[in-house]
Amino acid sequence: MENTTNATNDSVIDAAIKRKEIPYDLGEVFKEIVKNYPEGMPFNPQEVINTFNKIKNETIDPYYRGLVNLARDEFTSGYQALQEERAVAKETEEAQASENIRQAKENLEARGMTFSGEAVKALGAESAYPFAGVQTEGSIPQANRLMAKSSSSKYQQQLKSLGRGGETILGTEATAGLGLPTVGGVEGNIETQKSQDYGQSLRDILQNRGYLSSAFKNKQY
Repeated sequence: MENTTNATNDSVIDAAIKRKEIPYDLGEVFKEIVKNYPEGMPFNPQEVINTFNKIKNETIDPYYRGLVNLARDEFTSGYQALQEERAVAKETEEAQASENIRQAKENLEARGMTFSGEAVKALGAESAYPFAGVQTEGSIPQANRLMAKSSSSKYQQQLKSLGRGGETILGTEATAGLGLPTVGGVEGNIETQKSQDYGQSLRDILQNRGYLSSAFKNKQY
């Protein structure tokens, strides 16, 4: 194939970017390399793109798709386990709270203090005090509430931690898709590494064909 102009080369690369055969950022680097390629020397950008696309579709993408699927499964299982653990914790807390109230009432009744100020202090609105409008929470309901609050806070922290782990590996979008909380704006290690492998693949193709000038041999894509 005869050498083409930079404008023609750019149009070939832009078309490949539009077809999503090559990532935009990598395409821009490719155009920069083409621009600096010695004038008059044969250069076939479409052949490079075709080779890159073959490696991308047959090797790189399947590998990273497998990593993504494994990570998704891991974080999905972690989320489900956390949800199940939370459901059990809530059920246990509710049962414990009811038992605390029951035991307190039995203790007050055994001491003949069911209708006393001590009952109100201990049980608040849960007491059998005959006057309406009791506003005191009571030490036992308060302890039950604080127990539930502490448990809920622990769950939220665990959920955030799982979400941060998901974002670090999968990125914000994929992690949010699993129903986990996200900070936002995180690409994810898998996607970052895949992009680096795309760049290395293009670099290898260009270098193997003698298209990569010494000015670009050590450039990081």
